Amino acid sequence: MTNRTVIFGKPFCSTKLLADECAQTVFKTKRMGRNWKEINQKLNIGVKKEKSKLKLVLKKSNSEFPDKKTDGLAAIVNGVLFATDQDLLDAIREFRNMPIMSVFVDAIGLAGTMTAYTVGKNAFTTEAPEFLERFLQALSQTTKIDIAIINDLKIWMKNTNDKYYAKQIAFTIANLYRRYCQSTKSRKYACKNGKNDDINEFTKSIIAQCKDSDCQINALQIFENLPLLNLLPYAIQFLCVANNSENLVQQEALRFLQLFDGKYFHWKTINKLLRIFYNACPLRQTITDQTLAIEILLNIIPNAELIGTYFLRSEELFPAEQEKWAYFYSSIARKRQTSPNFKSYWAKMRSFREFQPNYAHRSLNATSDVSAINIAESESYNSDEEGKSDDPLAIAQIGLLNNRNVPVTIFHGYGELINVIWNANGQPMLLYDKNLIYRQYYGYIPLMSGLSLTVDVIGTITIDLYGSATINFWNRDVGMKVNSTISTKLEGSINLASSNNLIGKATTMVYASGIVNIRFDADFFTVPHLFCISASHSPIVIKYTYTYSTKAGKEKRLWHNIKLSGSSLWLSKKLSDHCSLFEK
Repeated sequence: MTNRTVIFGKPFCSTKLLADECAQTVFKTKRMGRNWKEINQKLNIGVKKEKSKLKLVLKKSNSEFPDKKTDGLAAIVNGVLFATDQDLLDAIREFRNMPIMSVFVDAIGLAGTMTAYTVGKNAFTTEAPEFLERFLQALSQTTKIDIAIINDLKIWMKNTNDKYYAKQIAFTIANLYRRYCQSTKSRKYACKNGKNDDINEFTKSIIAQCKDSDCQINALQIFENLPLLNLLPYAIQFLCVANNSENLVQQEALRFLQLFDGKYFHWKTINKLLRIFYNACPLRQTITDQTLAIEILLNIIPNAELIGTYFLRSEELFPAEQEKWAYFYSSIARKRQTSPNFKSYWAKMRSFREFQPNYAHRSLNATSDVSAINIAESESYNSDEEGKSDDPLAIAQIGLLNNRNVPVTIFHGYGELINVIWNANGQPMLLYDKNLIYRQYYGYIPLMSGLSLTVDVIGTITIDLYGSATINFWNRDVGMKVNSTISTKLEGSINLASSNNLIGKATTMVYASGIVNIRFDADFFTVPHLFCISASHSPIVIKYTYTYSTKAGKEKRLWHNIKLSGSSLWLSKKLSDHCSLFEK
């Protein structure tokens, strides 16, 4: 039998006293703090991180720039974390015109502390405004999500009169909110179901201020960094409309819808997408809009299998829109390679006699490459009520780690287009450079033995994007090259200490670097036009080191270097065939 005797002891303190008051009164204990941050400041555990002198770090990094930019970024971020307001401001003034300034601006944004944010906001809006855009982009990639900073950004966006920087701030807020929602399951659930009041307030304020198509396009571009289910109705309303101004927003709405799983689309939306594919809307549908609709519908197919029949019923032996169908068939082929379920589904659809393929489906006088679709789109006639064609427009947007930057207009109008063409002389130029911190942690772990572990981890990435272009009117050909230099470094150390005395330290570092080359060639002299896209990478260098040192000064070091040979990347058979025609 179980002994169920209950023994009641005399309480140490009255029930009117709190636990900490009781401990201090009866056991004569000392209160160390209300949270771990306060306790950590009073406890003497771990090896305290040395406060690096920011200006010395910047001078050293500037002398080694750009060869050791990856190493310099980690040191500069460490210096920013321990610098005071005045130290940061003095460094901005001193190094404003030096090459290392771009890395320093990124470090201020990546630090993610309120001190760095406040100094950066004040300095880059008054003394060095040329770095404000870069600072906001770096802030959106910080590893520390501070709600106080986000709230201040919203106030800043509301009070600024500059629409361009207001959009930059909105992009930063959306990126920070997206990563905030992804940080925990509960936050993800709240954001997904529209239960986060702060995010709802932000999205509603963006929507409420839009009265024209340009603002609505900007709003959808902002929401692409924060794809929430409660924003779906806002994007769907711009599909297959009769208003010419809203039809301009449709393309951005389709890009936004591509970010969602197919299970969230109802048949009312699917019918609109099918009408865009059929070119059966009140206004003429461009090839780009139709190809975007194809991608969305193919994502929906696992949840609505009837979509396949709607596609195949509209097949023709000699289709008028050959670019659209070429893109459709190439998308089907790519989908079958990546999804076994889709492969079996499409084989079943084609097994029906009325849906069986024929030679005409494979002999389209068109290309299926995305670049070809864009070129065909620029050549197509986009009529309006007055019968005038729109000016040519080219926009580029760079996204990194699911973080989309503000789109940049390359040219708008024939004047800017001619200017770009005449300047395309093959000279390489820096298109984009980025410095990121993808992992950062520093903390103490007390052990039961009385010793403590100090863990310090930081991971950095640097990206430099160079490009060149040549255009020859006489030969009617175009050539473009893009070279991306990527370097990444992950360094971590563990210190074992007694009180504040170091016993041993283990440090490990992994470093990798390489260059990715992309080349695009087009020949407009031949009919149909030839397009060739080739991708390759240079030899990849990987370095690994491990170091263990003791208090006595003894050190053990291990290292290993790996060099992977470069190679060319195969994209698709059609592109490969086109590239072989260029060589003949």
